Amino acid sequence: MLEAKQRGLEQGKEQGRKEGIELGIQSLILDNLEEGFSKQKILEKLQKRFDLTSEQAKQYFEKFGKQ
Repeated sequence: MLEAKQRGLEQGKEQGRKEGIELGIQSLILDNLEEGFSKQKILEKLQKRFDLTSEQAKQYFEKFGKQ
């Protein structure tokens, strides 16, 4: 029972971490769009600050840059 509880806590922490990272990525994209930065510059920032591949950065931009 204790093991199951511990696994659940760890899964919850991991999910929260992922959601936090996505929120940070979304904020970076939207803030930079508001400031008038180009898509290319935003993609470069995403790759650098969140250690993303070019493809991952593009996927996040498509997901959050259209809002």
